[in-house]
Amino acid sequence: MAEGLQVTSEKIDLPNAHGTAEYIRIMVKWFDIMNVKSKYKGLHKLNPYMERMVSGDIKINFLLQFLDWLDRGGLKYPRQGVINVVSYTYVVVSKLLTTFEAAFLKPQTNQRAIACLKSLEALDESECILFDGVCDNGHSGIVYTRMITFIAVNTFLSNYCKKENGQRMSQTSQRKPKTLEK
Repeated sequence: MAEGLQVTSEKIDLPNAHGTAEYIRIMVKWFDIMNVKSKYKGLHKLNPYMERMVSGDIKINFLLQFLDWLDRGGLKYPRQGVINVVSYTYVVVSKLLTTFEAAFLKPQTNQRAIACLKSLEALDESECILFDGVCDNGHSGIVYTRMITFIAVNTFLSNYCKKENGQRMSQTSQRKPKTLEK
C-alpha cells in the first residue's frame, strides 16, 4: 500500500503522501513483528520481520527506534490536553449511554456524530482546546481536538458495543444448555 501511495503521489499532487507512506511502512513492520504466532511464518512469507526474535536482531533495533519515534512525537506519554479531551469525551459518551440511552440508541440515529457534536460542545464550553494557533504542519488546535474527539468517541462506542454483544452472547450460551435439558 505504501508503494502504491508513493507512485500515485508522483503522478498527481498528493500533499504529505511521502510522510504517510513512511508511516504505513513503520506500522506494517510493527504489526509484522508483534503478530508472529509461528516460528516458521517469516520463512513462509519471506519476511524477516515475521521471524522469531533473537538478541541483536533487526526487529529489536526496529522496536527501540519505534519507541524513540513515539517519544519524539509525544505519543509515548500523552500531553495533559489530550488526556482532558479524552476524559471530557468519555463523560459525554457515558452520559449519552446511560441517561439518554433509549433516544441515543434508536435505529437510524448517527450515534457517533451526536456523541462527537456533544463532546465538542462540552469541550468548547470548558475552553478545552489543545493549543492556540497553528502547529508546524499548519493544523490548528481545533483540528487536533476534533480528530482526538472522533477517535475517542469511536473507541468508546466500539467498546460499548463489544460489551453489550458479549453480554448477549453469554446469556445466549447459558440459555442453550437449559433448553436442551428440557
